Amino acid sequence: MKIGKYISELLYHHEVVVLPGFGSFTTKYVPARFIPEKKIVESPAKRAHFSETGKDGDSILPAYIAQQEGKSIQEVNHTLGEIVNNIHESLRQGKKVELENLGIFSKDAEGMIGFTANENINYLDEGSETVAVPTATPPVSAEVTESLEATTPPPPPPVSEPKSEDPKKRRLPPFLWWLAILIIPLIIILIVLLLNFDFFFGECRLFRGPDRPVTEITDEKEEEVADDEAEDEWMDDEEISIEPAPVEEEVIPLTPEPGRKTYFLVVGSFRNEYQASQFAERLRNDGAVQAQVFMRTPANYYRVCYGFYYDLAEAQAQKANLPDDLRQIAWILHR
Repeated sequence: MKIGKYISELLYHHEVVVLPGFGSFTTKYVPARFIPEKKIVESPAKRAHFSETGKDGDSILPAYIAQQEGKSIQEVNHTLGEIVNNIHESLRQGKKVELENLGIFSKDAEGMIGFTANENINYLDEGSETVAVPTATPPVSAEVTESLEATTPPPPPPVSEPKSEDPKKRRLPPFLWWLAILIIPLIIILIVLLLNFDFFFGECRLFRGPDRPVTEITDEKEEEVADDEAEDEWMDDEEISIEPAPVEEEVIPLTPEPGRKTYFLVVGSFRNEYQASQFAERLRNDGAVQAQVFMRTPANYYRVCYGFYYDLAEAQAQKANLPDDLRQIAWILHR
C-alpha cells in the first residue's frame, strides 16, 4: 500500500492529514527566494510538514484509501497499523524510511523523528478533481534556461527600513547631567536658607546657646536714662562715688516701690521667654538676688535686669563691679 501517495494527494485539498499511530501531516508555505549561485528566482511553494502530535486524532486517510482500493475500513486500519509498526521498528534500528511523494523520515540521538520533505512536490499547484498524482516537472533544456536567465530581471534591491534615531544620541552629555544634579540641590538649599534666614542666623537662630543673652539693637537704649538725668549719667568719675552704700541687715526687696524713680541694670534681652527666665535664675544662683525678667518690649524682647536701684550712682557702681562678660553688654534703664 502506497500510503505516502495517498497522504500527498489529500494534502492538496486538506490542511491536516493524520496517519494513525504515527503523526500528522500539514503543508508549510515557503516564500520565493533568489539563489545567487544559479542566478534564478525560486518560485514560492508549499512543502509537506510532519509533526508527531495529533497522531490519535480523527483521520480521513483510512476512508480515502478504502475508497481508492475498494477495501473495507477495517482492513485498511489493520494494514495501516502494520505499516506504522514497521516504520517505528526501522527508525529504532537507525534506518531511514522514505514515503513516496512525501519525504524521508529519520530518528536523531534524542529519539525525535525528523522529516525531510520532497522538494519536487509543490502543494501550491491545483490538483485535479480526480486527485491525480502530480507528475514531475520535465527537465528544461540549456537553451531555454539561458533565455530565461537573460529575460529574468534582477531582483529589486532590498528596501532598508528607516533607521529610528537612537534615544541615547538625544541624551545630554554626562558632564551636563552631573552639573544639573549638583546645581539643583544647591539652589534649593540656598532658597530654603534665604526664606528661613532669621531661623538659622537671626536673633532666634536654632543653634544658639540657651544662656547666651542677646543685646537689643533698637532705639530703646535711648531710654537708659531720662532726659532730666542725662547730665548725671555723663558725670566725671571724680564727681561720682562708685563706692557701694553700706548694706544694712535688712530684707532686700525683689520689686521696686511703686511711684518711686528706679534705675534698672539691664544685662540681657531675649526673644524666647524661657531662655530669659533661665538666664535670670542663673544670675540669682550667682548671688544677684534681684535678678529677674522685668518687662517685655514692644519688639517682643524679654529684658533681664541684674538688679534695680533708686540712685543712679549706685546703679553705675554695680555696673562697674559686674563680671567682664556682663559689664560689656549691661546698660541702665530709668523708669
